[in-house]
Amino acid sequence: MIIVLLYLLVPVSRWPGATALLPRGSSQSAIVAFEIAYQWGAVVLVCAGLFANKLRFRDLIGKLWATGEEALRDISLGLLFWLLAIGLSLLTYLILGSSYNHLSRVLPRTLADLALFIPFALTAGFCEEVIFRGYLFKQFTWLTGSTDVALVIQAVIFSAAHGYDQTIAGVVNNFLFAIAFGVLANWRKSLLPSIIGHSWLDISVGIVGLIFP
Repeated sequence: MIIVLLYLLVPVSRWPGATALLPRGSSQSAIVAFEIAYQWGAVVLVCAGLFANKLRFRDLIGKLWATGEEALRDISLGLLFWLLAIGLSLLTYLILGSSYNHLSRVLPRTLADLALFIPFALTAGFCEEVIFRGYLFKQFTWLTGSTDVALVIQAVIFSAAHGYDQTIAGVVNNFLFAIAFGVLANWRKSLLPSIIGHSWLDISVGIVGLIFP
């Protein structure tokens, strides 16, 4: 778990040889490809930890859909929490201001960029839910004996992992986001609805950023 935390909390820009991996002025496609590899690298570390403890990846995902009704319910919940996340973003913007000091380099500027951005958004939605609402939440629940404490800790780590290029508003927004999606995942005993909501939120951010640059 410590290795996963260090991997997540140290920005790529602080890694030794970071400029060689992703030099200044890199293309949007190179940046997106690197970010996708970074996300999946963290999931590989999680899988290594599970394997070492003879656990299944399936245990992180939780309850799967057995019927169409269950699928429709989780999809609806994912979209509902997508709307909640938008509301939280608007609230923090009105109270604390912008979440970013500058626009992210992964945001699309053309339709071609958007075609590259969508796989990145899907990757982030899946990988971050597996890592934070899955692996870290279960680890901290086991360590503390409390789902409430684990919920807060994973939210703190989630906001810290995103905080190096964001303002205080962004950190607060990510903390509230992580709490909301952690509640959803714990309530449903499954990461599927939170993966859906998270993925669609990231995709919609890319679409909005393209329409309103």
